[in-house]
Amino acid sequence: GKNSPYKSLSVPLGLRGQDDIVYLNLHEKAHGPHGLVAGTTGSGKSEIIQSYILSLAVNFHPHDVAFLLIDYKGGGMANLFKDLPHLLGTITNLDGAQSMRALVSINAELKRRQRLFA
Repeated sequence: GKNSPYKSLSVPLGLRGQDDIVYLNLHEKAHGPHGLVAGTTGSGKSEIIQSYILSLAVNFHPHDVAFLLIDYKGGGMANLFKDLPHLLGTITNLDGAQSMRALVSINAELKRRQRLFA
């Protein structure tokens, strides 16, 4: 793809005013790899997350950016992205014991990567 995730994960997320594009870059050398989306019911939390996922998908190849969606609101958001080539899988609160096994696997992968890149 035209963008390198090793340098930046900057993608357009919205507009501030008419012409000022707002970018979000969760690369560890920019805004950072962690974030929090908070707001009251109906304030657009799910929409901003969906917009960010789609913006990443449009701007990066599936080999460079992939998603594992954890959706504990019944799986509705995860279903929106079921055909996206960037989607590795989904975990929902409807999955029961599979949900815990998946989280254990994710934790093991994070530890493996920390050792690999330490």
